[in-house]
Amino acid sequence: MKVQYRKSPRQVLIPYVVLGLPMFIAFGVVAIFEPSQRQAVWEVIRPITGIFAALGVWLVFFDHGQYCALAPDGITVHGVRRRVIRWSEVVSIDVEAFAYGRTVVLVMADWKRVRLPAPAGLFDRRFDEKLQFIREAHARAVR
Repeated sequence: MKVQYRKSPRQVLIPYVVLGLPMFIAFGVVAIFEPSQRQAVWEVIRPITGIFAALGVWLVFFDHGQYCALAPDGITVHGVRRRVIRWSEVVSIDVEAFAYGRTVVLVMADWKRVRLPAPAGLFDRRFDEKLQFIREAHARAVR
């Protein structure tokens, strides 16, 4: 049994749209002012657009392409770094509310919490089914 969970294209795209919309609105606001007022307005809006641009860069480098792979002996989390977690190290599997809906969290034996990059609850109609499958795989392994 080897199962991989990745974010759907829609789940990957939504954060870019959410971050891009305020920047688009900010540039539109600057454009409607008279040329003599644009510089003053831009000085106010520039830090805000910088924050959104930095978040966009973070998404490109750290959020895109993350996934997890289930195996009989454990789960491999491919995030910013690759991490192999044995089922025997997992105490429980919880669900937490996160920025983009619900997400699966592994509670480790040392009480550290590891958030899985996928499945994610936003735009995933099969989230509960995938969560149940992960819990069953854990239960089978620790018997």
